[in-house]
Amino acid sequence: MRVSEEIVACLPAGTVLRDAGRTWNVNVLIGAANESSRTKLTPGWPSHEWPYIFRILRCNAVCHTLCRTSGIWRPCVKTERFEMRLDPATLEQVDEWRASQSGFPSRAEAVRRLVDAGLTLLGRNSVSLSDGEKLILFMLRDLYSQQNVQGEIDPEFVSEAIGGGHYWGLNWRYPGIFHGEVDSPQLVREVVDTLDMWSFIESGYERLDAEDRMQVMSQAEPFGAHAAFPGFDGNHESQHLGVAYFLVRELERFDYLKGRDLNSHMHKVDAYRRMLTAFEPMRRALIGCDLKASQISTLLKMQIHPDNRND
Repeated sequence: MRVSEEIVACLPAGTVLRDAGRTWNVNVLIGAANESSRTKLTPGWPSHEWPYIFRILRCNAVCHTLCRTSGIWRPCVKTERFEMRLDPATLEQVDEWRASQSGFPSRAEAVRRLVDAGLTLLGRNSVSLSDGEKLILFMLRDLYSQQNVQGEIDPEFVSEAIGGGHYWGLNWRYPGIFHGEVDSPQLVREVVDTLDMWSFIESGYERLDAEDRMQVMSQAEPFGAHAAFPGFDGNHESQHLGVAYFLVRELERFDYLKGRDLNSHMHKVDAYRRMLTAFEPMRRALIGCDLKASQISTLLKMQIHPDNRND
């Protein structure tokens, strides 16, 4: 077995090498002024396999561990076993993704790569542009100048920031564009389901007669007196609130909410999630009909935390 100089260019003193269940200690002998000192192996290392390691560029007294993976020596990273459960649809997406990768990685390796890619993407707090994107922006700057376009974006500032490598300046100047936040499909789905549920609650409540409304008020106190969507908390549920406003104002969905203030000024998501668990079985039967008084009462009562219910 021969180990290339590049792989073990920086073995510190006390390094432990592991290969196929065997372990050998390596003692680094450093000359006072000789950075290319030879590293001899302790007794027990098969001398015919690896007599010497050369080019010790950096040495210290810290003990490291190297593991041989796919024929390459790498620093071993201590890991912990982590069990994860995925629904069939997500698992199918993972399998489709790993099937498109070279070497067809295992599910565990595929999830590791996807997590790493996701964390890298979420960790980006600065603008990143390819050479092609830079060229397009400079060409747009020229078009702006020739056509004398007046807009919210200053093309000269953008070109100066890009040309000088001051990408951080774009974050400072246009924080509404370069904020790095993207709505997840799960978040959008939850908001849509919540608004859809409340549309049935409100429309159903409006069609109740006086007697049924009194029943709802009695059974779903204190929420039965005014069965209307309270909104999302602007301080702690701002992403939900932002998606709701975008759906109503920009996409013109859920007309029943137009013109309303959707800021509840209190936590509501957890209550809506409890309500959705009860609403989903009802939703499948709501084709051409409204919620009954008893169903509305059941949904409104779900806003009360289980620990605080009397029934």
